[in-house]
Amino acid sequence: MMTHKLMSMIILSLSFAACTEDPPAEKVGDADGDGYAADVDCRDFDRFTYPGAIEPCDNIDNDCDGLIDEDFDHDQDGFSSCSGDCSDNNPEINPQASDVVNGLDDDCDGIVDNNNDQFDDDGDGYTEQQGDCNDNINNGGAYIGPRSIEIQVDELGAPELVDNDCDGQIDEASNLTCCFQAGVQVPDEFELGQFGVYLDEFGWGNGDMRSHDVVSSFGDSITPTDGNRMIVLSTGLATSGANVEREPGTDFGDAYDHHFPLLRSGCSLDDPDEVNDISEFVIETDAPTNAFGVAFDFYYMTSHFAEYVCTPNEDTFSTIVESGSIANNVIVDSQGNYGNHNYEHITVCDSSLSPSCMGDSELAGTGYEGGVGGGTGWLHTTFPISPGAKTTIRFQVYEEIDGNNDSTVLIDNFRWILQDNVTTSTTVIP
Repeated sequence: MMTHKLMSMIILSLSFAACTEDPPAEKVGDADGDGYAADVDCRDFDRFTYPGAIEPCDNIDNDCDGLIDEDFDHDQDGFSSCSGDCSDNNPEINPQASDVVNGLDDDCDGIVDNNNDQFDDDGDGYTEQQGDCNDNINNGGAYIGPRSIEIQVDELGAPELVDNDCDGQIDEASNLTCCFQAGVQVPDEFELGQFGVYLDEFGWGNGDMRSHDVVSSFGDSITPTDGNRMIVLSTGLATSGANVEREPGTDFGDAYDHHFPLLRSGCSLDDPDEVNDISEFVIETDAPTNAFGVAFDFYYMTSHFAEYVCTPNEDTFSTIVESGSIANNVIVDSQGNYGNHNYEHITVCDSSLSPSCMGDSELAGTGYEGGVGGGTGWLHTTFPISPGAKTTIRFQVYEEIDGNNDSTVLIDNFRWILQDNVTTSTTVIP
């Protein structure tokens, strides 16, 4: 009996001992099935990443050694093809190298021989060796250089404190205007003052020599808006005086291919491919690199007003601008009419011609007074250009049907606009 009881206690004691032992450790899993458990596999969700795997150039630590894309810097310059080395067999070429003029992309930025004083980094046409004092494309450099115009004050009226034209002076005065004052002879038959800056080529285009002039006044009372001289373009004689006949006017008997025929718009019809009695003044220039637009003033007069309104018998004043991707005529009113007898700004005329007429005393001595025709008064026009681009501005007046009945335009006060967001607009000068 005693023996049986003792055996029962021994068995019970062994049972308690078995219940208090630690369970065996669970095996760490291999989630991606690459043969390496998660405790050594640094990316256990990617079966191509494990200790000893091949290290490709993919910005991943494929072999789980704590390094990314090692063994790819073949030229030992600290940069691999994975980190932007565009020539990993040349230690002189890497993203931190300096670009020199050698026909190679030393700094691996995708441009050969830039970022040095012989390369035009900001695209304004000038290198540092050529006098560009700011060749940094990321710091307004494209608008600063030897072909820029000096800006004296900023948009708030404070000194700008920048040497825009790289002449060593800051905020000095610059001439942005053209007053057609006495100056250089271009061409010999007239005197023309400074037409802004960097005006490479300018002068008369097509037309009879009697159809253009530079004058100090026109008629009895019309004078320049700035300076003391202005351009005259006419489909007839460019002179004024009460004895100048505007109707039927002067027919020069010439015809020219139309450079830029205008399409039907408003009450204005399609231009023909050939025009008569044209008179042109043409500007061809590389625009200043910080000029975003142009402004000028004009005064248009025509003997086609008002009897020929909305008829094909049109004398048109147009200003054709070609600058970079820009190519258009900038003389058009709110109704889509071009600069002819349909133009909404014709208000200087005898009150008997139209309800819009406000009297024609200002036309005295022009040949357009006394009910012969009408004029606009001085108008101010602005239009955009592409900074630094090859720019052609063609002022022209022409007959579309025949050589009868004259029209004349006065042009003055050309100037560059240095602020961006320039729009095409025409407003009345009070």
